[in-house]
Amino acid sequence: MSNESETCEKWAFPPLHEYALAKPCSTCGAEPGRECTAPRKSARLERIDEVRRDAGAPAIQHDPARRMHAGRVEAGHRHLVRDRGRAPLPEDRVPGRSYSTLHPVPLPPPRPEPPTPGTGLPTRATAVFGRSSAGIAWPYGLATPTRRTYRNRPEAYEEALRRAGVAQETITAWAERYGLRSSPTGCCPRWLGRPTSRRCRDEGCTRYDAPARDAGWLDHTVAWLCNGRPAALTSAPYGAGPEDQARLAWWTHKAPGLRTAEGKGWYGFGTAQIVMWRADILGEIKPAEPQQNLARL
Repeated sequence: MSNESETCEKWAFPPLHEYALAKPCSTCGAEPGRECTAPRKSARLERIDEVRRDAGAPAIQHDPARRMHAGRVEAGHRHLVRDRGRAPLPEDRVPGRSYSTLHPVPLPPPRPEPPTPGTGLPTRATAVFGRSSAGIAWPYGLATPTRRTYRNRPEAYEEALRRAGVAQETITAWAERYGLRSSPTGCCPRWLGRPTSRRCRDEGCTRYDAPARDAGWLDHTVAWLCNGRPAALTSAPYGAGPEDQARLAWWTHKAPGLRTAEGKGWYGFGTAQIVMWRADILGEIKPAEPQQNLARL
């Protein structure tokens, strides 16, 4: 297929995962517009990423459809095939015109009020982060430490448990406050401009693709959805230098609907806190407030 044909095809029909996302999932019960709760699939992709990191290989972008259940993907594929069958032949299509019958997905109703922070953290965190094969799908570095890691060092183990507990409660309570749920497909500020959660697929990701201008401040990043829509990015870099500050200012100038804020580090290990969000979805928000100052840990 020529580059021109590929471009026409990209305009003519959305990618398969967008068709699938518009369907309800009969396996996990996800509503249209919400991602599947598929911990095994997510864990499998995480293992692939971990192996690549250990081997020194560059990061890859996974097809979001690989995080969805097969029945939902098949339903989306049938819709896509119908659209292709009804559309004109490729040589007769108008460049830049969409031939998709995929309608905008109506947003699910708002989530009910979250439980009172400070009680039932495992249940609350599962609602925010989902589950993986190891339990709660905590962001990188926030998993509960295991005693095996601190063999013969009971004091260090207890301190690690305390630090992880504070960080887990801080980020879970913050997400509950704004009705957010983490998304494994969020990548860079470009993701925030999309109507549904999908990673950059044109080698233009400003976090993963060269020259990766936002990779510096997007360290320990968590992407957040609000009612199924990309809404915020949080990060915990070890510092935000002049180049990072310039990038944040550039984004708020390029996309006036974006806001940024910096706050006290809650992640630990001397990190800071940066939040970037869509004001049209979240209005004004505040960075997470750590229960204790972890900057010294």
